[in-house]
Amino acid sequence: MKSSMFKTITIICLLATVSGCALPKPPATSENIAKASELVDRGVLFLRANKFDEAQASFEAASEIGQIPAALDGLGCIAFLRGEPEVAIKLFEAAYNQGGYPMALANLALVQESLGNLTVADTLYRRAIAEDPKNYKARGNFSVFMAEYLDEREEARRELLKAKVIESTPLLIHNQRVMDEVLLDW
Repeated sequence: MKSSMFKTITIICLLATVSGCALPKPPATSENIAKASELVDRGVLFLRANKFDEAQASFEAASEIGQIPAALDGLGCIAFLRGEPEVAIKLFEAAYNQGGYPMALANLALVQESLGNLTVADTLYRRAIAEDPKNYKARGNFSVFMAEYLDEREEARRELLKAKVIESTPLLIHNQRVMDEVLLDW
């Protein structure tokens, strides 16, 4: 009896493996989502410390546990920083499609900007901000983009000020100082 049951289970597993079938993922519970969010936060800390392997492990675990878009977005950031823009694009698109995650649009815009696809980048920045007006990171990046590529310095300055009033970070404060100096010289 045990042998027959073991054979049946083995055959089912082999058929599932050979046919490419996968068992469905368990539904994302609030506990899993909370743990995944914690892992994403940890991954961001690793990323800031340039510990890409640890960051990748955190984002991968988060993706497996909670299936949250921020985990895919984090993996896209790692791919971009490792010089793999095509991989980054796929991950940012997947993050956005998984849950309408506008930060992924802003990161996708940054990748497109780096590839010289300026019209696409412009559209993506504008879309990211329209979908999440409080996204100060997207606004900050967009302000630099406008100043550098669109020659819209005054509009860039206004966008940077909006970003700064939403969240005053050292980088945004620095960027405002630089932009103000550039505008004075202009």
